Amino acid sequence: MRYFVAVAQSLNYTRAADALHIAQPALSKQIRQLERTLRVQLFDRTSRRVVLTDAGQALLPYATRILATVADAQTHMGDLSGSAEGRVTVSAQQSLNASGMLPRVLVEFHERYPGVDVELREEFAAPTIAMLADGRLDLALAMFDETWPRAEDMTVEPLFDEELVFVVGPGHRLAGSSVALRQLLLEPFVAFNQGAGLRQILERTCADAGFQPRIGYESGATGSVRALASAGLGVALLPRPVVDVDGPPLAPLRTDVALRRTISLIRAYERYQSAASRALVDLIRDRLSHG
Repeated sequence: MRYFVAVAQSLNYTRAADALHIAQPALSKQIRQLERTLRVQLFDRTSRRVVLTDAGQALLPYATRILATVADAQTHMGDLSGSAEGRVTVSAQQSLNASGMLPRVLVEFHERYPGVDVELREEFAAPTIAMLADGRLDLALAMFDETWPRAEDMTVEPLFDEELVFVVGPGHRLAGSSVALRQLLLEPFVAFNQGAGLRQILERTCADAGFQPRIGYESGATGSVRALASAGLGVALLPRPVVDVDGPPLAPLRTDVALRRTISLIRAYERYQSAASRALVDLIRDRLSHG
């Protein structure tokens, strides 16, 4: 099942074998054995691509749930043994890392629980829900949208609000200006890639003002968006905590819109929460919650 899920997620035998640290022929043999056992074909394989068959698509949610249940059982047994070790996998909005907020919490957590490893990921907000549901993540710090698939399977605890500001480089002709958002109609924007929460907020806010932002540059990295905007290549929308830390200089614009987003602690309520995960949740709640 683990091998099947790895191939299903990457749709590439070579990458799946590398991730599993096994030889590709051994992986192919195991998949063929699984297909013989189930009496179905799980993948259509050609020299150019690998795709899931209807049977493979039907099996995938069962397989991910099976693996998540096994992982939960192992974690639970570890907790009962009194082990103060383990791994917690966390997805966090990039702004929490770029501003230093989450790293400070993780330093304190490591001092308290040196036997626990924290795997930190920076995923777009929407895909984190699927990863939480199938056990690839223990918790997420993200802007939550109740319209996402599987959102009803999550527990959501709002932690704090972030102010969002439009910024330009200090040498930009609009630096220090007060502008109506509509005045940015012809300006190029430096934006996050499609799928990012801040990209959605940017597009929605501009649409409310009656225009579609003209995207001149886009990136998936907060540092890159900041650097491009600082260089004068366009207007960017960034969280205030990112703007306020050291880095390429930025000049916030005063506009006629006030934007904020809520960062929440998100978990899958059916998944077992390890002692290590609960300890990290408690520390995050103590250090980052503003009420």
